[in-house]
Amino acid sequence: SIGTAGMAVAGIQKLIQQFTVVLLTQQGSSQLDTVYGTTLLLDLGNGMNKPTSAFNRSIQQAVEQLQFYQNAKAPEDEQIQAAALTDLTVSDNLIQATIKIVSKAGSSQAYILPYTTLAS
Repeated sequence: SIGTAGMAVAGIQKLIQQFTVVLLTQQGSSQLDTVYGTTLLLDLGNGMNKPTSAFNRSIQQAVEQLQFYQNAKAPEDEQIQAAALTDLTVSDNLIQATIKIVSKAGSSQAYILPYTTLAS
């Protein structure tokens, strides 16, 4: 085999990973499911003047989609209850969002999602 085997992701870390994939997938980019994903990257790429609004809207879209798609038999710490934008820093070519994820088990974790824009 090439390299070493990766470790399985579980619990809240798996939930964060799944949430981030939905959040950063451009809605309409999947031919099999045209509603999967959000409009976040499109909104930010179009020079969205209100990045907080774009994040809040897309975070809600991602939560709703995960709740719809998640397997009810999955452990509760891998099922989403809520997510929220807790901090947003905007500079010339970097948007750094802190997002808090809450699982159905009640565990929560905040993580930083950096987004680099093209320099003007």
